[in-house]
Amino acid sequence: MDTSGLYDGLELPKQTKREREEEETKQQKNADLSTMKNIPVKRQKRPLDLAAMMAKLEGYMLVDTKFAKASALFCQLVSDQLTPRTSELFLKTLTKVINEKGETLSGRKEFQTLIETLDAKRDTLLSTSDEERKERKQRLETWTFLAITHAQLFTDETYQFNKAAKAVKLRFEAIVSKKDDQKEEERARRLHIELMPLLRTLYSKLGVAWATTIVEGVLALATRYRLLFRELDRLEVDSWTKGMQERRRAPAILRSAGSDARRNIVTTSKSNTSEAAQQLRMFATKKKTRLTWRQKAKIEERRRNPPPPRQQPRTKVQRQNFLISPPLDDGKKWRVLSAGVLERLPIIQPDLKDWEMDFEVMLHEKALREDQRLEEDFWFMEPGTKHITPEEAPWPNEEEDPDEIVGAGFHLAPRETEDDANNNRKSLNRALKGRVFLLVKNNQKDAKYPWFFPVGDKQDSEKMREAALRHVNETVGDDLEATPVGFGPMGYVKYLHESDDAEYDGTKIFFYKSQHLDGDVVLNQEKAGDYLWVTRDELSEYLEPEIADYIQKMVPP
Repeated sequence: MDTSGLYDGLELPKQTKREREEEETKQQKNADLSTMKNIPVKRQKRPLDLAAMMAKLEGYMLVDTKFAKASALFCQLVSDQLTPRTSELFLKTLTKVINEKGETLSGRKEFQTLIETLDAKRDTLLSTSDEERKERKQRLETWTFLAITHAQLFTDETYQFNKAAKAVKLRFEAIVSKKDDQKEEERARRLHIELMPLLRTLYSKLGVAWATTIVEGVLALATRYRLLFRELDRLEVDSWTKGMQERRRAPAILRSAGSDARRNIVTTSKSNTSEAAQQLRMFATKKKTRLTWRQKAKIEERRRNPPPPRQQPRTKVQRQNFLISPPLDDGKKWRVLSAGVLERLPIIQPDLKDWEMDFEVMLHEKALREDQRLEEDFWFMEPGTKHITPEEAPWPNEEEDPDEIVGAGFHLAPRETEDDANNNRKSLNRALKGRVFLLVKNNQKDAKYPWFFPVGDKQDSEKMREAALRHVNETVGDDLEATPVGFGPMGYVKYLHESDDAEYDGTKIFFYKSQHLDGDVVLNQEKAGDYLWVTRDELSEYLEPEIADYIQKMVPP
């Protein structure tokens, strides 16, 4: 097919599609370059030196709204660029800020953070001469007190607030005590800068119930030394004093923790309520708790069936306090003796009661039914190991292997010994289930009690407890070892002398407890004629009934 005349009369393109795209891209680049040349270049700021930066920060820190951000930048500079050479510049800037705005900045969290950051660099700041170091140290302590202690006064925690208030009081006393060392103007300046912001915060806490006492104590100190303040500060202290006096003279209802809120309620509704309603509202108590149905039933039952009145009023016994009161004088002269109650503790456990035996059997039967019977090393056995229960064990059907018998020929010792069967009361190998006590026979013919505990007089240089232990050791010999228990007597008995003894009217015997540790009795015949180890129930066989009954209550079972 002939197509030679198909495009006749049409204008052919001068460039291909690719050439046109490349040309458009090139033109766009040229346009961008020309636009960038017309844009003015932003001028780079020259970095400031440390002195200029500190001067600029000083101006920002004097503005209340800019102090937070400026103090954060100041803390960063302190952490990065504080050196012994630049410390003077930092202190000079901060001193000027605190002197001008310290009263406003005190108590703010940012100011506390700033002082804590500066205090962390204390060693760097104090690396100067002795005189300058002393002045800088005093300045740092003042700033720390002004920032940290003041911040602690804004807490609701009782312990922390009391601790900070006591620190303010001690600081106050330290400033006013040095009257001769300081000039009046310097002392007034310190009171104004260091204490007035903290005293204002303390006075704002006067209405809080738990802070009233400590706040009044600190403000009373300010009232006492009011003449040491500046004139304007003195007027403020006088207003605080007047407020405290009015608070003390006010009724109790107006001094309570919620008095301000109630006073506002009464004032607001004064025109709409009567005088009786206002008084009822002022003296209203807290909301009464509602009684449950069970409490109401108990009250109703008590109202229907009131308890019978007491037949005789209970008499209150006035007991003597022997720690602070002098001993009572009954007109008699008493001979005081010290007796040692020597006991041997149980050797074996006591016999179980019937209900205890039944309970043990019940627990054993329950364990046989419900316990999971796994051997001790069950989880560590090899797979395929055969497990058998006690019922499946090859015993007693099979013959016993003598090599596998454990404890052959072993027998438990009897609970009742041979001395129990023979009633040998001089042996310690008896009554193993309970305690036994040592009784000795008195050699004197005119003794009040033939059988009694080791007893005797007390020497002038020893105590009653030591005398009781000495009489026990002298009676039983050196082979037996005993130790005292406690420092006070277990009890005492007294009796009057039947004969007309001109020296004493009666005798008081105080009992002191001691325990047997080791050994046996080697009786001293000069102290006693015989001895016995008896149980608590056997005491009545050797002592008088009244004494035996008293001692049975005194010694443990």
